[in-house]
This record gives sequence, C-alpha cells and structure tokens, in this order.
Amino acid sequence: MDVALVTAAWEGIKFAKDALKAALGYKIEIEVRQKIVAALEKLGSTQDDLFTVRENLFRLQEENEKLRVGCLA
Repeated sequence: MDVALVTAAWEGIKFAKDALKAALGYKIEIEVRQKIVAALEKLGSTQDDLFTVRENLFRLQEENEKLRVGCLA
C-alpha cells in the first residue's frame, strides 16, 4: 500500500461524509436521517482506522529505510 492510495481513500471518505452531512440539511424522513447518521458514524470510524494505517505505513517506511541504509553501510 502506498501513501497515494491512503490519501485517495481518505479524500473519498471525506467527500462521502460531506455529502451525507449536506443530505441531513434537507427535509427527509426520520428513518432516512437515522441511516445517514449511522453511515456518518461508520465513515468516521473508517477514517480513524485509515489514520492508523497511514501512521503504521509511515513507521514501516522509515524502518525499511533505516534497514536499507544499514545494509549498504
């Protein structure tokens, strides 16, 4: 997995959240509103998970670079 893929996923989730938040502004049935709120919660959780993945990816890339430099020395 590379940083561009993680960034693209992050932007996609952000777009979906923004669209669902905009939908909440319309006059909609309570049941639909509840489903949108549930979807927003899941997207928020997914963003949190993606943030963790991004942190781990950066950590692994740094570790990989240190190992590569150590092997060349």
